[in-house]
Amino acid sequence: MHTKRTLIVLASVILLAIVSIRCLPFAFDDAYIHFRIAKNLAADGLPFFNTGESVMATSSPVWTIVLGILALLPVRLAVIVALINSLFTVLGALVWSHVLQQIAAKELSRALRWGFSVAYIGVLLPSSVGLMETPLAMLLFGWGALLLIQSKPVAWTVLAFAAFTRYELVTFAVLAGAVQLTITRKNAVRGALLFAVPAAILSLLLVICFSSPIPQTVVAKQIVYSLSRSQVLD
Repeated sequence: MHTKRTLIVLASVILLAIVSIRCLPFAFDDAYIHFRIAKNLAADGLPFFNTGESVMATSSPVWTIVLGILALLPVRLAVIVALINSLFTVLGALVWSHVLQQIAAKELSRALRWGFSVAYIGVLLPSSVGLMETPLAMLLFGWGALLLIQSKPVAWTVLAFAAFTRYELVTFAVLAGAVQLTITRKNAVRGALLFAVPAAILSLLLVICFSSPIPQTVVAKQIVYSLSRSQVLD
């Protein structure tokens, strides 16, 4: 049974990777903005869109760091991301199906589990093929949620990294913390520290680089797309 499941997972990753490679010309513009920042990070040690311009053009600090590491490899960055996004998407489907099963508190039917996984991959497909950070963010978020359900404090560290991969997930992390407190206060301080410490470190790195942990959207668009401030605001 486990061998069959493993083969299906591998086949899914390979199929998604083939689709992603063939769709490279249609990747999102934002993906290549991230790639340029990552290449500058790998070359100069600073995550700037233009060398020497301290503007936070990235909206995903964790994804930028991951890309910066991958940019050191002697392979085209877009190809690497197409491959790892395929893996992240399929793994995310598996993790979230386990989350669903834990929430249901019973063994779900095979048809329901596979149907959920297919739907998950379908929803994540555009961002995965578009070479964006969402597959990694959702994988981390799902992993954090699963660990949280299992009452493992390290869940909060995983959720912190998820939040700094997609800032929108901060809302869900805070909501999860509130729900956890209403259920039990056990290990609440430990969990808060496990979330706050990595969040503080990442925020400090952003402040050092950009003087702010908040993406500088207007200035970034001016630089990236060569627009005036009024054009950006319009």
